[in-house]
Amino acid sequence: EGLQTMTEFRFVGDVRGRGLLVVIEIVADKETNKQDPARAMALADAALALGVRTRTVSSTLAFAPPLIINEEEV
Repeated sequence: EGLQTMTEFRFVGDVRGRGLLVVIEIVADKETNKQDPARAMALADAALALGVRTRTVSSTLAFAPPLIINEEEV
């Protein structure tokens, strides 16, 4: 639920997932939904610099925390 707020950013096309697996789709333009893999990689690098691990799949950032994570850690 918390990641749904990311759709406020002009470069986030969609946030979707199931359970603890969530992806954020990075786009160059929300109207055309043109993917932006370069920006996705840059955001993944910035997140890693802040201690948040993610992986890029084309123009999406995938988040999958450990199954033993608790609500406070999320």
